[in-house]
Amino acid sequence: MRENIRAIFEQNTELIRRTEIALQYYREQQYDKALGLTAQAIDQLRDISEAIFSDRAYFAAVSDASVAEMLEGLLQTKKKKDYVLLADLFEMQLLTFLYSIQELILNKEDYMEYDDAAYAKRTALMKEKLAESIRNYEQNPDVAERCSLNVNALLDAPLDPEKLLNEGYRVEFTSSGRMTVAIRDREGRDLYLHSNGNVSKEAFLLAKRWTEKPADTYIIYGLGMGYHIEELLYLSPDSKIEIYETDMNILKLSCAFSKIETLLRDMEVQLIYDPDGEQIQKRLKERKRNEAVCVHYPSLRNVKDESVREVLSGYIPWVKLIENI
Repeated sequence: MRENIRAIFEQNTELIRRTEIALQYYREQQYDKALGLTAQAIDQLRDISEAIFSDRAYFAAVSDASVAEMLEGLLQTKKKKDYVLLADLFEMQLLTFLYSIQELILNKEDYMEYDDAAYAKRTALMKEKLAESIRNYEQNPDVAERCSLNVNALLDAPLDPEKLLNEGYRVEFTSSGRMTVAIRDREGRDLYLHSNGNVSKEAFLLAKRWTEKPADTYIIYGLGMGYHIEELLYLSPDSKIEIYETDMNILKLSCAFSKIETLLRDMEVQLIYDPDGEQIQKRLKERKRNEAVCVHYPSLRNVKDESVREVLSGYIPWVKLIENI
């Protein structure tokens, strides 16, 4: 894939995220938040449009006049402060256009968002983050060092696509341009950890529900590809976030197919590899009043240990109801 096409694809992916969040705020009449995102979205749309029209041969199916008309409609509606109509234009015109560009590129390219250098960079950051967490809960320096070495060895083991497929892991592009992953649960059923459509919207809505009651610390089970953590950081930037994950393959797939650098560099984020669930169970017993427990339900389905799954299920009020259906 040419660099200019890759840049358009990645900018478009971020613009879809920004547009979906703005749309949600418009529907909730939180116009102050929506308008800030709208200004950024319109600037980004201008940049993407210029890049598209500079490569007419590749984007021959995209009409200059239609894009110009859409942009003018957004600007005029914003100027009139008709925020109900502006939300409709975001939903029915802008997002439709952005999704069509992603689809056009994916249909033309053999594009799998995996890069050896990026993977090595992310796993190096993840090693640092995991080692920091190990030092926090393991007081003996020698034991902490051995634990870190063991985790590093697991992360250093090369990704084996055939082995992952045989074990039920499957990575796919979504219509928004980001990756989702499917796993096989303990009963042999395939299920997705994230939406096959707009993963950013799904993640934002989940994180928004988690932050309805603000907390100083969020104790999260389930990393997935990190999208819901990214949105939690966006919504609650001053909170501490502790993420527990039992599945090493998920840690590695997130490094391979998700841009989790921001999450891994954030000083307020801890990431704990917890293969037997021992650390999160201990942490839950020590939880304080101003700390919230949030369980990513699809990731819960991936927990192999029944006793750990039972403990985590206790923090989802509706889980017993749906599992009996």
